[in-house]
Amino acid sequence: MFDKTGILAARKSQQMIFSDYSPIKDGNGNPKHFNDISYLDLHQLIRNEIQEGFSVEYKESFTDEVKQKIPKIITSFANEMGGWLFVGVRQIGLTRRARNVSNKKYLINLIENQDFEAIVVDVLKSKVSPTPYYNIKFLSPKNDPHHGVLVIWVPEGEDPPYISAGTIFQRTGSSSDPVKVIENRYYLDRLFSKKQDFERELKDFCKKEISVHNVVISHGIQRDYGMCNVYILPEKYMHDLRLLHVEDIIKTIKEFCDQRSFADIKGAPIDVSVPFPHHLISSHSIIFRNKWNFDSHTRSVAWEQYLDGRAKIHIPIPYLDKDASSKMMRIACSNYDNEEVFDYFEYINALNFFMELLGTLKNYLKCISCLTQPVKRVKIVIELDNVRKDVLFFQNAEFPSFISRNGMPFSDKESFIFGIDSGYQFVDYQNYAWYYVVIHDVIRAFGYKMDEFIDLLFADVQLADST
Repeated sequence: MFDKTGILAARKSQQMIFSDYSPIKDGNGNPKHFNDISYLDLHQLIRNEIQEGFSVEYKESFTDEVKQKIPKIITSFANEMGGWLFVGVRQIGLTRRARNVSNKKYLINLIENQDFEAIVVDVLKSKVSPTPYYNIKFLSPKNDPHHGVLVIWVPEGEDPPYISAGTIFQRTGSSSDPVKVIENRYYLDRLFSKKQDFERELKDFCKKEISVHNVVISHGIQRDYGMCNVYILPEKYMHDLRLLHVEDIIKTIKEFCDQRSFADIKGAPIDVSVPFPHHLISSHSIIFRNKWNFDSHTRSVAWEQYLDGRAKIHIPIPYLDKDASSKMMRIACSNYDNEEVFDYFEYINALNFFMELLGTLKNYLKCISCLTQPVKRVKIVIELDNVRKDVLFFQNAEFPSFISRNGMPFSDKESFIFGIDSGYQFVDYQNYAWYYVVIHDVIRAFGYKMDEFIDLLFADVQLADST
């Protein structure tokens, strides 16, 4: 049995620590995760006399007034260490004296179920920027599914300050109060410092640390070929996967990746299956490979899966035979004065490259959504390395005509990195239009427009199906 506790402890010692506070405990007295809380657990709030405060706020009912306060409550929690909002908890004895006692008494006050998720999304969309991560659920007793308690959990935000209606809010006791910029400059500096800490953590993560190479020896000369490195961070990764076992991750990834997986290219299905039959357990992650790489000359796609949900995918870019590809280029570009120029380029197998990229991205999102609740938003950083003078090459009959009309597009830079400064994006892993948005910058790096790329890739798919 693999011990996950040591992995999480090691990781926490290297990065900013999130608040693990939960007012609900399990049978051993440990904080209970939001995903695991049931309606019966809410009675702990009453039984244990959990008071409103820095991380907990109660509302008796979901009135228009409460609805309008939700943006400032959520942003104040996100600006601080996170918090919990319970709508459907009533204070007992609302006399002036009762309101001033330190230990107030509360009761569950069931509210009518509504489409709360849509309501909250709508009110945040019009007032809040940037939108912090939050989770929402409605918990009902078994005998009355139409009434219950609304629970909103907001973890500590990664991109502060979060602003509601033009104002930054902070927690003051059990309330959300506006920050006075002039009087509280220290608080603002602390928010920006926290944001910079998260940015540094992201950049530290976006590095290839395992042994993955793309090396070819030809005529006694070793050449390093291009790599595509993909770094994926589901929003609030530390909270969503913290309870998973290594065995569950291994079983799920292998099962999903053994299944056939297809992408849609202009209505035509393309097999993007990438199996990962081999794995190794490292000190803080599980490394899957589609081939064993006993030396640096074995091309192997690697997927490093961290137990907190983050992942690194390393794809050695596949290349075609240089002599045959440059010969085709000479024929298509007969107007070039010096045909030897084509020998200075390397030619990428476009179809195989994007099959592996799209297939691995799809498998990751399917697996993570199966292991935990569906991933809503992710940050995806894509790095291309060692790709100067690389041509994204298609093998269909239309490609020479395209080259003859438009010239030969190629990468004119040694390396690229996309998405490092972008925010989280909503996931739609079953819609392949979403994947093309993700890889749009990769396509442009090689000099193609999206419509050109789709047409040429579609022609390669048709060619592959006919052979």
